[in-house]
Amino acid sequence: MPVKALEHARSSLLYFVKPSMPVWIAGACLMTGVGRDPLAAQEFSGKVVLENFQTKAPGPLEPIVVWKWTPEQTAAASTYSSRAIREDANTGNRYLEVSMEPDIPAALFTGPFDGFAVFSLGDGLLPPTADLVRFRVWVMQGVCSLSVGSPTVYFGNSDAFTRPVELEEGGDWVTVAMPLNRDLVRNFRRAGFSLQATTIHYSRWIQEPMSLILVRPGVPVRLGIDDVELVSLGEGRPWPQFAPTQVEKLSVIAGFEAPIDFSRAFTFTHFGSDYLASWNELDPHYDPPRLSVVAVEPDGTGKALEIRHRGVEERSFTGIRGFAPAAANAVEFRMRVEHPGGLAQQSIDFLAYAAPAAERGDFPWEALSYPPPDPVGNGFDYDFSQQRLGSLSHAFYHARRALPRGEWTTVIIPFSDFASAYGAGDLKSRHLGQELLRGEEIFAVGLTPSYRQRSAESRILIDSIAFVRTPGTPSSLRSFAQPNWSYGPATPQPFDLWLEQWFPLNTLADLSLEPTSWGRAADPDGDGLENFREHALGLSPLNPNAKPPVDGFLLEDDGIWYPALRFRRDPAARDVRYVVRVGSTLDRWQAGHSYEGEQVFPGAGLTEETGRETEDSGFEWLTVRSTNPVGAADPPRGFLRLDVERVVAP
Repeated sequence: MPVKALEHARSSLLYFVKPSMPVWIAGACLMTGVGRDPLAAQEFSGKVVLENFQTKAPGPLEPIVVWKWTPEQTAAASTYSSRAIREDANTGNRYLEVSMEPDIPAALFTGPFDGFAVFSLGDGLLPPTADLVRFRVWVMQGVCSLSVGSPTVYFGNSDAFTRPVELEEGGDWVTVAMPLNRDLVRNFRRAGFSLQATTIHYSRWIQEPMSLILVRPGVPVRLGIDDVELVSLGEGRPWPQFAPTQVEKLSVIAGFEAPIDFSRAFTFTHFGSDYLASWNELDPHYDPPRLSVVAVEPDGTGKALEIRHRGVEERSFTGIRGFAPAAANAVEFRMRVEHPGGLAQQSIDFLAYAAPAAERGDFPWEALSYPPPDPVGNGFDYDFSQQRLGSLSHAFYHARRALPRGEWTTVIIPFSDFASAYGAGDLKSRHLGQELLRGEEIFAVGLTPSYRQRSAESRILIDSIAFVRTPGTPSSLRSFAQPNWSYGPATPQPFDLWLEQWFPLNTLADLSLEPTSWGRAADPDGDGLENFREHALGLSPLNPNAKPPVDGFLLEDDGIWYPALRFRRDPAARDVRYVVRVGSTLDRWQAGHSYEGEQVFPGAGLTEETGRETEDSGFEWLTVRSTNPVGAADPPRGFLRLDVERVVAP
């Protein structure tokens, strides 16, 4: 097929649109809930009311303050914001009214997006069926942006938040829904293990209570908030439960009846000695867990491992050595958690450590141990920090469960319900691909009480730990939704990892640089291509491109000329959808071929793919032509455009 250049028509043939950010906003509606405590309804399938303000007495509340403020800054808080419970004179409905001024000193902002936490939602633990936060908003003055989020576990995604939703003054109440499993952002505030994470886990890894974030406004803002709900969409499922007859016990790690079982237990930290020493100077509660074997029966019989440990931001853990057999697909703990606080449900973070199956027996325990005596007095048995582990081939996975306080409970966690938190060496690609935990690679398990129980010491008793086999497929045994996407180790990498290739970590940690440097819509090299399109087309965001790798031309087929596009795409980038659109004019377009990951959608017969070439890098060059020939005008005319759109996987 000969090609006829059409340079003068390229601006018509090539047309980009910015990636769209999906935001769900519905019309006003009144809602009712089924209870206030999401933990009490962890298997809820509809919605749970987090706050509706009907039980609050009308009147002023404290203004917004931040714990890091000085006494002088706190005293001036009412200058910048106000909060009050208001009552609608016509309906009697009560709601929270929030006002904020735009001239707040920059030094007072410590939250994400230059924002403040308006109020907290829950207590730092989300059930796996929590998929969405939904609330009603009435913007009475100005323009505001709202988000929901909070810090996550220390080995997780730093702070994670929903993408802000912008609302303008006018009209009545609207309902805003913010998904907790997709279209999330993170700020790399304390990125460590998570630096290369390909997914943003939030509901699984939440550490502190969710907050409703009001982004710093550019004009005075006054808004009402009501009917705050936690909603289940069926993306996450209840923690899997099994009858005793369904569980086949394959190997017991420890029953703690014999001294050798206790010798399998150890303490470890994810942070190096210098870091821990500095924290211990500030707060002695960062000491390691205290381990012993105690009798659990009144007559002194029956032994259990006793762990006394305070929830301290996932810095310290108890571990138990043990090899899982290849046939196992779950780990079983029989345990009890005691805590003096008022929380009926006690949350525990579980870890599983893995190494290549042929190497797990040679894990270098001695090289990772603290020399006796520990030079900084931390008292840990092992240092599992990134600095100490280096490029050693290993990975660790995380799972979370909530247990009834003070009751013996059998906890069975399928391997597929663990999420990869970190991988190095030969297992790095497994982490980047969020691949499943494999029994034949496990050499130790660990646990720690969650940060929400930090008010006092937890007493954890473990009667036994075993590797077991349960019915069910890996996908059917998952509880928390797998957020955003799951990638393999393909190159080029998805957008977050692409950012890490081009921008230093301190730049990514600076949210003020998002609009101009590293954000999806930023164009730091000023070539007219935003970062997301540079990512999609495999370009550098720091070197201007004379033209993008897209060409428009006329393609002759059997004596007939058709408008065509040739463009470059990354089949591994499942966060990108490439759509070729056809137009008879520049204001009317229809979708033709579209490409998303390895999938090809031919559209409605408006286009035809006529060529495909693959580079060594994995990128493809595709040629797509219209099925409608150009008209008889001189010069001949036809319009195609390429849209590069962001995909947020359900």
